[in-house]
Amino acid sequence: MRKKINRFTLMELMAAMAVLTIVGALAASTFAAFLRGWERSNKIAAELREYRAIDSVADNLLRNMIPFQWLDGNNEKHYLFEGLSNEIFFTARRRNYEKDKGALVFVRLRLENGDLVALYSFYPRLQWDDDADDPEKWTKEVLATKVRNLSFLYAESDSEKTISFLDEWVEDDHHGVPLATQMLVEWESGRKERWLRRSAGSAADSVLGNRQTSDVL
Repeated sequence: MRKKINRFTLMELMAAMAVLTIVGALAASTFAAFLRGWERSNKIAAELREYRAIDSVADNLLRNMIPFQWLDGNNEKHYLFEGLSNEIFFTARRRNYEKDKGALVFVRLRLENGDLVALYSFYPRLQWDDDADDPEKWTKEVLATKVRNLSFLYAESDSEKTISFLDEWVEDDHHGVPLATQMLVEWESGRKERWLRRSAGSAADSVLGNRQTSDVL
């Protein structure tokens, strides 16, 4: 006697295929939503890391900017500060420091191939020297990537205590360092953020340092 073989009917096969299609579509939609959320989370996390890095420089260095002078080869005093519209070089007082590195740090902020970088040196670097751009003289930190533009404004106060902002700080026209510095970062994505910090020392009579060029290491 032959055994009865149960077979799926065409309708049952079509129903099963329909269920599998719906389940597959739901799984794909859920995965796509998860992927979009994961990408958004990564993007936000990356932005927050960049903000924290720039905040750290603004709070620990720009805020602690001081007027520091050095003698050049002609025995003339110059501030170790250079304020350009798209780059800044300055001297900052360090909150915590090791004895072998001293209480001051010399900093440059600028763009390099779309990266916002901070260059540090614990020894005086003179902006007028030929080796001022020697990468071996600096420790480099990338603060942000995919940056389209970096710009600075420098605050000064006149005799009437009126504050104005300049896009460059020319030493021959001023004493000391700016009262405050604003840094504007523009990313390729269109994001824009500003950091404004007042300098720790900006008066002409608060100058620190009186060293010879030959003392630079």
